[in-house]
Amino acid sequence: MQSAAALQPTLYESLKVLPEGVTGEILNGQLYAHPRPSGSHVFIGSVLGAELLAPFHKGKGGPGGWWILVEPEVHFVRNIVSNGPGSGGLAA
Repeated sequence: MQSAAALQPTLYESLKVLPEGVTGEILNGQLYAHPRPSGSHVFIGSVLGAELLAPFHKGKGGPGGWWILVEPEVHFVRNIVSNGPGSGGLAA
């Protein structure tokens, strides 16, 4: 007979089966789930991303060389996935 611990899904498995309209992240070994952002939140994030693209990605009036990503999926050392911050920037 398997133990109760062996039958419980891993945190990553629990993250992958969250219902539609819910997103989650694993922080310090704990799964946190919350509703997806509202339409107005997504719109503002898109506008902010558009403003950052020219100077930070393309170098028009700014340093250039950055990758501006909306809703990036981040993989950490243990291959745990996080639907990270609403927007992210990475200097190339």
